[in-house]
Parts: sequence; C-alpha cells; structure tokens
Amino acid sequence: MGHNSLKGCFGICLVILFFSLSASRADALSVAWGGDWKTLKSEHFEIHFEDGFQEMARRCLAIAEGVHLELLPFFGSGPVKRTHIVLSDDTDFSNGWATVLPYGRIRLFVAAPSDPGSLESYDEWLHLLIRHEYVHILHMEMGRGAVNAGRKIFGRFPLLFPHVLTPVFLLEGMAVYFESDAVAGYGRLQGSHYAAQMALEVRNGNWKDLQEVVVPLRNWPINKAYLYGAFFIDYLISVYGKDAVAEFLYRQSGELIPFFTLNFQAKRVFGKIFPALWEDFRLAMEERFADGHSEGEGMEERMLPSGNFFHQVTAVAGDDFFLVEDSGKDRRRLFRYTEKGREPIMALRPLSDMDVAEDGRLAVSRILRSVDGRVFHDIFIHMPEVGWKRLTRNQRFSRVRWMPSGESLLVSRQQAGLSELYFLDMEGSMRLLWRGSEGDVLGAFDVDAAGERLVAGLKRAGQGWNLEIMDLATGGWSGLTSTPFMENQPSFMPDGRILFSADYDGVYNVYVMDTETGMLEQWTRSSGGAFSPGFAGNKGLYYQAYTADGFRLMRVDHPAALKAFPKEDVAGEKISPFLFDAIENLGSERKYSPLQSLRPRYWFPVWLSSGESSQLGFETHGSDALDRHSYGLMAAYDMKNDLVNGSLTYACDNRWLLLLDRSHRFGEVRVGEVFWDYTIREDRVTLQRNHLLNFFEDRLALHGGLVHERDTLVDAPSVFSRVSMESNLAGMALTFRDEEHYIHVPGIGWGFYGELIAESNEILDSDYKGAVVQGAIRKIWNLPGPRTLGVRLAGGYADQEAKPFRIGGTRTGEEMRLFGRNEAVLRGYPRSVQTGNIYAAQRLSLTSMLFRVERNWSLMPFGLGDISGSIHVDSGSAWDEGRAMRQLTGAGLELHVELVLGYHFTAPLVLGYARGLDKDLGEDQFYTALGFSF
Repeated sequence: MGHNSLKGCFGICLVILFFSLSASRADALSVAWGGDWKTLKSEHFEIHFEDGFQEMARRCLAIAEGVHLELLPFFGSGPVKRTHIVLSDDTDFSNGWATVLPYGRIRLFVAAPSDPGSLESYDEWLHLLIRHEYVHILHMEMGRGAVNAGRKIFGRFPLLFPHVLTPVFLLEGMAVYFESDAVAGYGRLQGSHYAAQMALEVRNGNWKDLQEVVVPLRNWPINKAYLYGAFFIDYLISVYGKDAVAEFLYRQSGELIPFFTLNFQAKRVFGKIFPALWEDFRLAMEERFADGHSEGEGMEERMLPSGNFFHQVTAVAGDDFFLVEDSGKDRRRLFRYTEKGREPIMALRPLSDMDVAEDGRLAVSRILRSVDGRVFHDIFIHMPEVGWKRLTRNQRFSRVRWMPSGESLLVSRQQAGLSELYFLDMEGSMRLLWRGSEGDVLGAFDVDAAGERLVAGLKRAGQGWNLEIMDLATGGWSGLTSTPFMENQPSFMPDGRILFSADYDGVYNVYVMDTETGMLEQWTRSSGGAFSPGFAGNKGLYYQAYTADGFRLMRVDHPAALKAFPKEDVAGEKISPFLFDAIENLGSERKYSPLQSLRPRYWFPVWLSSGESSQLGFETHGSDALDRHSYGLMAAYDMKNDLVNGSLTYACDNRWLLLLDRSHRFGEVRVGEVFWDYTIREDRVTLQRNHLLNFFEDRLALHGGLVHERDTLVDAPSVFSRVSMESNLAGMALTFRDEEHYIHVPGIGWGFYGELIAESNEILDSDYKGAVVQGAIRKIWNLPGPRTLGVRLAGGYADQEAKPFRIGGTRTGEEMRLFGRNEAVLRGYPRSVQTGNIYAAQRLSLTSMLFRVERNWSLMPFGLGDISGSIHVDSGSAWDEGRAMRQLTGAGLELHVELVLGYHFTAPLVLGYARGLDKDLGEDQFYTALGFSF
C-alpha cells in the first residue's frame, strides 16, 4: 500500500470519532456565526450562552445539577471533568444532542415543542431536554477495568467508550425512560402518543423484531429506536429491577470489544440473551395493549389519497381543503380537495404552516436554512397573478393565519424562549400583540370569522396544555378548558364552536366544544390518534390519522357526535412544579474562549505496512465546545524509507478551511534496459474562505481559495536531476445550489447545482503560468416513485503554460475539492487517458431505489439499509488547443449498498462496472468504493 492507504486509514479513524457527536442522532452542527458568547461554571457543568441569556443559563445549571444528583445513584459514577452545555437559540426546532467525544458536551435548542406528537408532554422543556441528554452523558461515560486503563494511556479515544458503541435503541431507550416521570405525569412514556404508537405496533401485526430496531434508518415508525427502546427498558426494569439493569450497564462498560459481549452480559445478568428478552418483551406488550376500540367504530369515514408517511401541512378556506403532500418520494406539492378528487396547484419548498385567504392568496411559513447555521422560519405570500412575495427576514414566525379582512396576518414565534403573537401587514410591518411569560408556550391558533377572537392551545408555566380565548382588541386571555389532558390544534367552525384535538380517552381524537354551553362532542374514534382537524363546511371533517404505516388523510362527510359530555367531566389540573433550587455562589461570568476546550483529548497509534513503506505514527482530533473550531492531525514516520508523512485539517464554522498534507509517491522508470526507482514528495496546502458573499436565500455564494502544490523528486538515481514543480493557484468560485433530499429517494431527489471557478498562477509565484477556468452544472429530475434522472455537464480551459487537465478513471480524489482541480472522471477508461488544456465531460444517469432492507445481523455490528442502482453513460475528452478533440464514451452500471457498521455508521458501498466504447482506449473496469456517513 502506498500513501493513499494512510490517508484512507486516517479518514476512517476520524469517522469513528465524529460519529459520536450526536448520541441523539440530531445534526451536530456548530452554533451560528457571530454572537457575544459567555461562560458560567457550576460544580459539575460549564454552560456557554449568548449575552442576554444569563438567567436562562443559570436556570439550566440549576436543573443540570439537580438532575445529576438524581441520576448518579443509578449509573454509579459521573464524568471526571465538567460537562459542557451549549445553550442555543439559532434554530426554530425542538431538539438537542449529547456526546462524550472528545469530551462531554450537551447542546440545547431553546425552542419548546408546541404540537401534539411525542414531545409535548413536559413540565418544563429545558428540564426534559437536560434530563434526556444528561442520561446519554452518564450512560456513555461509563467505564471500568481495561477500558479505564486504556483511557489513561490513550485518552478519550472512541473505542474506549463501550456504551458509545451500543445499539441506538438502548441509548435512546434509557434516555426516554429516565426523562419520564410517572408521578408527575410527564415525559414520552407518560404521554398518550407513545402509548398509541406502541399499541398500533402490537395490534396491527407490525411488530418490529430486534434486527429491525437495531438499524433505525427510514422505515416507519421513524422514531422506532426511541419508541421500542423506551418500552424495552421500562419492561426490563419492571421485570428485573433497576439494580439488574444497572449491573448490566456496569458489566458492559468494561468491554474493549463491546459489540460481541452484549448477549454474554445479558445472559449473566438477566438469565437470557437479547433475542429471548425481546420475545418476552413482545409478549408483555401484547398483553398490555391487546385491548382497544375498533378504528372508526360508529363513523362513516374514508381514506383520501394523500402523501403517506409524514404528517402533512393543511389549511381550510370556506368549503375548500388544502394539503401539502410530502411523500418523501417527490417534491412537496399543494393540492386542493374537491368532490371530484384532488387538484394539484403548485410545488412548494419546505414549510411548517400555511393559510389560504378567501381570494386565493396563500400565506406560508417557510423553513430557511442559512449558511451561517441558523434554521429560521419566515412568512411568504403567494398571489395568483403576481407570484411570491417575502414579508419577513429572520423573524422566526412559524405559524400564520389570515385576518378576515385579508389586509393583515396574525403570526407567532418563539424567540429567546418566549412565545409571541404579532400582527403583520402586507408590507412586512409588525406590531406586537402579546408576549408570554417565561414557561408559556403557544401552540396552534385560529381567528374567528369576525376577526375579534383568537383560540389557541396554550401551555402555561407549571401546567399542561389547555385551550384559551384571546380578545384581539384588548389582548386579554380567558381560559376555555382546565384539564390534565393535552388539548391543541383548535379552529373556529362557522357556527362559532371550537374544533380541536385532545387525548381525553388516552388517544388523540377530534372534539367539538360549544363555548356557550360548555358541552363537548367526540367526532372521531382513532386507535392511533387524530390530528390537525379541519372543518370544510359542506365537505365535512378532514383530519390526519396516525396509523401503523404512516399518517393518512381521512374525511368524514357528515360528522356526528359519537359521545357528548360537559367539559366538567374532564376538568382538573396538571401541575408540574419546578423541583430544583437556584444555585448560589456560581463562578463569575467570563467571556467564552475556544482555547479552553480546543486541546486534543486523545491520541491513537497508526501503523501501515506495504511492500513500499512501513509507517508508524499517531492521529488526534479536537474541537471547541461550540463546534466552531475543529481540527484533525496525523503524523507518521516511514521507517523503511526514512520519510515523514502527515496531514492537518482545520475548519472554522463552514467558512474557513485549511488543509496541509505531505505524502510520498513511489514509482519506477525505465531508462534503456535499466529500471530505476524514484520517490516523489507531494506537498499540498489549501486555504479556502467559503461564503464571502451570499444571495438568493444563500443558494448563490462566492468563495475564495489558495492552493499550493509542490512535487519534489527526493530519491532518484544520479542520472536524474533533483527537480521540483510548484503550483500556486489563487482563485474565486461562484456556486449555486438548489437541491432537495427525500427520505425514500437515493441521493439527491431534485434540484440544480452549478459552479464557475476561475484560478490564476500569476498572483503567487508558480512554475506554471496563466489562468484556469472551469465550470459544471448538474440537474436532477425527480421521476415518479423513488427514482431520478440526472445530467451533468462540465468543462474547462487552461492557458498553455498552466497545469493541463487529465480525464479518465472511476474516481480522482478531487471530487470534493472546489479549488486546485485538474482531473475529471471518465468511467471505462484508464486514469489520465487524455490530457490537454481543454476538457469537456458529460454524464447521464438513471438512479432508482431497488430494495429497502433495514435489518441488522442479530446484535452483530453488521447491517444493511437501502440498496439502489444506477445506469450511466459518460462521455468526455481532454485535448490541446489547436488539435482535434477525440470524444470518448463509456457506459456502465453501479450498485449502491448501504452498509451499517457498529450500529451507528452508514458506509455506502459502491460496486461498479464500466466499459469504454472506444475500441483503442476503452477498457472493462470493475471498481468498488466505500464511504462513511453518520
């Protein structure tokens, strides 16, 4: 093996390290650019937050210290060093993640859940979130015996954390179990939605076996690692006790190869291996959830064609019902439902809410992902004769309703942990209507036909979800319900009654309330849950039913009361008092410094041997608490050739990138009848500044870069002069990216990408001269079902004294670079089959999903996800200016197999065949490639 093998090994090591950045499987991105960040410390935690969040940070420390005291007895030990908490308000979604690598870190997203689902059952969002994520920290930190001895030598190397390398359903199941409180009645195991989900899994014959739950990728239910994991841990504790589960964790925490000891340790502690425990668990769930009412009993409902799988965004305007179909296979599309069926209206970008005015104008809350790391919502309106108009920028309004006059909108958001309501006019001017107190969370809302009242689902601090009415003239609230149940997603019916979803019978169903009499009517009887109800006048009731196969759109033409009762029958209070006292005598607040957490926390040896070299070295990695700065370092000494190889990668946000690499290439040259060995040292430095300027919702971006390359002949016989060639390119690149990914479509599901790159050898001293200009465009069409058609066109021109282009081969190693590229792929031909100062390449490909396996091999660390295939035709040529172009064409097949290794890593394996159609230069190529993602 040559130098490329060392690079590959280093890449694999970094993948193993990076996977653990998100124990909760969330996006482990750095915090958004900018901000004045501060730091506070308590006994066991260090919290980082933006200026202005001081009180929330102190509250988080109080919660975290209280949770630490509660959970420590079960896990037996805690982190030796303080756990870092990052308090983030740069996304509108409710989430968090935790990792112990390279040190203990928790990321908290401030925005609280506000819709029925699984997360709405909480006393206080930050308490639930900290509790869940800190369970991950305590769980994954566990170590004993040889594991702890290894940590003393190598530091926090990923393979020395056995519970990091454990199936996701055990990690998430433990966290969901401990986030839930049966006495206070909060947490997912105490909510109605989890119970309904598990009941459907049992009753409808969709029970997932152990091999399916170990690989929780894309099959329904999407949250199966959490769902099955939580009930499984609950089952183990109820049958064997907490001490037994704690003992299993303790024993497993000393295993250096934990993948192969799970069954052994389970047998020792529980008396059974995991497959037998899973069968007992299935029987227990069948006994627990066997009874239940029949779906739709007493109703005349029908299922309508709609985007299956996901919960869809809907709206009602008079007698018209609208739905945004998001099937996970095709572009999101707005449909209007009529008596004749459904009428397609337009394609839409990702959105969270919408409303339709009487004149047909559409108001939507769109999800916008900025290059600075923020994920915010903004309001757009669509006018049939004009098109789209953006009303807000970075204002975070995630819900929208037209006022009856059609002259303004009512919009809501969460910002800095506070819920707010605003009036928004057609010019984008905003007027604050209401701002909640700390702990108040506003859910879905609606405005009555007169524009005088608003009804909303509202969670007050220390209470559950109830319905409240606001007088829009005064901004004053009045309670409509006061119950221990979850009531949300309300809307006004034409006769003034309130339509909403609630879990009065333990499952979310649709109810109607007469606000004058206080009488309630139940309109649906769903076994999985009825959500987002909408009454479309003469067209009846629409709602979305959670089923064992996904969400389905249902319609009841003539809804009638299945049951009627006064609201006093469900009255009561759900009080969740905050239990942890504020911390006194915290350390003084200081300005955040990345240097405090950036040092490397581990090292690990790297050894590679081949006929050409024998290399021994080490690798390490580091990142700061905000994940804004990260680096990877590898250094190796080639003992056979007395050479040093190494690489350093440093990234700051997604703006700055620095790559330094030194490697050696060995070869042989023939001079006459004599073969001479030679060694070339390859040095490469890349400095890249991304996103100098951004336009069009950050889809168009300008980047800059410097690339230094130097090839030096360091070992050659005396017949050669010791020469080197140096290239110093400075360039600018313009990129445009507008692409979408769909859960059921391999690769990119739809979109366009284009790039134009201009580089020069004249700005810095270089052995090459002149300019290099190249560009590419890629268009992906979404075909019916899980398949796509793609076209790629690329070309370039280099001055005669610049480094020439090379074309050929199945991969070049330059595919991910933006600057310094001079090779192009042409499958079916050897690498560098043609060279020249001009090149052109074309590609046509058809890609389709073939199989979705999504199963693991028992508890072994090997599984399969999706298997897809593609057919491609490539053509291209490289030639010198003034000479004739010889076009080369090849065709082939690729099979893409998604391997799942170690429960967490997805490793796309490509098996390809290509044939060059040129009878002189073409060849048959069989090739493989293996990548990693997580």
